[in-house]
Amino acid sequence: MLTTLTATTTTTYTAATTLIACANPSPTFILRLSNSGIVLNGIALDGTYANLDLGDGTIIGFNGVGLDEATPFSLTEEGNLIMDETGQVAYLGFGQAFELVHFDTFSDVNNQGTLLVCSTAGGMLGCAVGPSDILQLCPGEAITDDVFLGNVVGASCVAPTFNVVMLCEVGA
Repeated sequence: MLTTLTATTTTTYTAATTLIACANPSPTFILRLSNSGIVLNGIALDGTYANLDLGDGTIIGFNGVGLDEATPFSLTEEGNLIMDETGQVAYLGFGQAFELVHFDTFSDVNNQGTLLVCSTAGGMLGCAVGPSDILQLCPGEAITDDVFLGNVVGASCVAPTFNVVMLCEVGA
């Protein structure tokens, strides 16, 4: 009887991520959705990226786009969320406890609403305006894929995870 010995070699590859230096004084990032369970027009939104959505003013939505179409963001020193593509800042209208997150110029926001204060702690985007501190998507609302902020999760909404994917770092 002939015995055959077989040697197996396992090779492990480790991907090294090198971040480039940021063009502005704040780190730049994109947002990847997880834990929503939302399917829009046959596309599972988890794993897709936020992008500029002009459907109801300047807002951000999850429309099933990939990394190549993602909209970059940054935070000011005060924690205000900036859409780098337009230079506009995120806000909620005055007195709103639940609303779409809108973007406009700093000067126009002073007349329309209150700036969001955000953080990327733990690799997730979190934002607040007063007691409203839950970012959410609302499949039961007219605008399924756009980002809302509220003080409670709306009846037809989900509070998914908005993962921060860094594109650059300050001082790289």
